[in-house]
Amino acid sequence: RCRARWIDGNYYDATIHAVLPGGFVVVNWLRPRAHGDLNDRPIRTISGIGGDDTLHRIVQTADVEFDALSPDLAAAFATFRDRSQQDRHCVDCGCDGTDWASISFGTYLCARCAEEHLRMGSARSLVRPLNDGFGWTETELKYMAVGGNAAFCACMDQYPAVKALSTTGRYETRFAEYYRRHLDALCIGAQVPPTPSAPEQSAVDFSSRAEALALAQEAAQRIEEAAQAAKAQCLGPLGPRSCSLDVRPALDPVIFEAPRSMSDVKSRRRKVSC
Repeated sequence: RCRARWIDGNYYDATIHAVLPGGFVVVNWLRPRAHGDLNDRPIRTISGIGGDDTLHRIVQTADVEFDALSPDLAAAFATFRDRSQQDRHCVDCGCDGTDWASISFGTYLCARCAEEHLRMGSARSLVRPLNDGFGWTETELKYMAVGGNAAFCACMDQYPAVKALSTTGRYETRFAEYYRRHLDALCIGAQVPPTPSAPEQSAVDFSSRAEALALAQEAAQRIEEAAQAAKAQCLGPLGPRSCSLDVRPALDPVIFEAPRSMSDVKSRRRKVSC
C-alpha cells in the first residue's frame, strides 16, 4: 500500500503491482471502497476526482511514498543506504556506481558487469537490480549484509592464480564455488567448508539456499506461463470447444451403413468377425 504521483502532480493511493529495472514500478491505482471500515484511513483516488485510473501506471520509485515500510523493504533500504564506500564501486571492474548485486557472492556490480553475471546464469551467480530495495526478500538481504565487496576481495587476494584469471574465468573456478559455499554457510548457520586445494580448477555444481529458492521460483513461473499459454491456445477464437479433440475412431462407412436386409446383416457380421 502506497501513494504515488499521478500525471497531475498529486499523490493518490495505490498498490505495487510489479518492480521494473531502472527504478520504475507498476502500480494499481485504488478505487473508492463501497463499505470501508470506519477506522481505515480515507483513501485518495484518481477516479474520485474524475480521472482515468488506467493511465500512468508506470511511475518512478522516487514518486512513490509509503505510510509504513514493510519489514523487508525497510531492511533493504537500510542495507543499501548504509553500505560502505567500497560497495559503491563495482567489485569486478572498480567503476563507480553499483545499481546491481550478485546475491551468490554478496557483492555489488555495475550494469555492464551485471550483464556478464546474467549470461553465466543464476546457477553460477544470482543477480538482482537494487531497485531501491523493491522486490528484495529477507533471505537475499542476508547474503548482502554478511558478504560485501571487501570480504570477497580479501578472500580472493589469498589466491593469486585465481585473481590473475579473466573476470568470467574467476567465477568458473573452485574458488568461486568455495566462496559461495562459505557465504551460504554463514547465512544459514551451517559448518563452513574447507579451503580449496586447487582453487583455479573448474567448479562443481552447487546451489546456495538463495539460489535454490530463485531457481524454484523461476521454474514455477515458467510452469505458470506455460499453463497460461496452453489455456489461451485452448480457448482460441472459437471458445473452449476449439480445444476439444475428437478421439472417437473413424467409422467404416461400409460396416456402419444401415442394413437393407437380413442377408445384408449376416454379411456384415462376417466382415466384422474377420
